[in-house]
Amino acid sequence: MSLSKSCLKADSHKWYEGLEAMLGGVVPGSARLENGELVARVKFSRTSPLAQRVAQDLQDGIQIPLSAGYRVHRTIDDRTTSPVTRTAVDWEPIEISLVTVAAEDTGTGFRATAA
Repeated sequence: MSLSKSCLKADSHKWYEGLEAMLGGVVPGSARLENGELVARVKFSRTSPLAQRVAQDLQDGIQIPLSAGYRVHRTIDDRTTSPVTRTAVDWEPIEISLVTVAAEDTGTGFRATAA
């Protein structure tokens, strides 16, 4: 899996806002699966006032939820459940967005910031 082409965006997956929506990027080679979680280092843009505000908020301990955009290439259906459970077994992350409310209650967001 590679997130090297992925970008860090703001404002809930607003890809249509172009470069103005980009806050930074995933550090190439840093993305990995670790204990079933997608982990990556991100670098914030020094030229975006919003990116700098977000970076400072994170350093100050303010938690910001994340959401990932991805493409599913292959799924497996478990028809023993009702409703059918579909599991993505081959997928590709394409972007990470900062959001006000994450889709999941736990497990999304920044875990730590660099000093």
